[in-house]
Amino acid sequence: MPIRGRGDTQTAVTATALLGRVPRTLDYLLSAVSADGRLPPQCSGRLAHESLCYIPRVRIIESPIPLKDLAQMAESGFGNLVKAVLDVELGIMAVDGELHADEEALLLEHGSEQRHLWGINIYPDLPKAERIEFDSMINIRPSQGNRSRGVDDPAIRDRIVQVVDHLTGA
Repeated sequence: MPIRGRGDTQTAVTATALLGRVPRTLDYLLSAVSADGRLPPQCSGRLAHESLCYIPRVRIIESPIPLKDLAQMAESGFGNLVKAVLDVELGIMAVDGELHADEEALLLEHGSEQRHLWGINIYPDLPKAERIEFDSMINIRPSQGNRSRGVDDPAIRDRIVQVVDHLTGA
């Protein structure tokens, strides 16, 4: 029987019963193998049991979090970076997704407007001046004058830095 969780108590109880231990954190989703016995692609490198894996949960950050929390997300995900999508109008960001598009979708579901969303990578262990990389496929928007994966408008880049600094306490 497939098991799908949302990082809640029931998922933790189920995972504990199946794995014999409490999952690393409730900040992870639980996913089961497909009907043909293969792990879903998002489980690559995250195998916790032959039939289960943990998948990072995209979350919205609205108030400051410690930079060490981003470092932990990086370590359990891509190693040295955390993907993030910022809403430069609302001053919030979605983090810890496999793709910027996943984070973008979550912010859109929560009322953000597409024109205010920009994808970046945050390297929490680097010095502040080198911490943000302006690079994401979601940034390609010719209709807004942004024809690259970067953020071409210096005012928007500055606003992104302000939001990241505020939300990471930097």
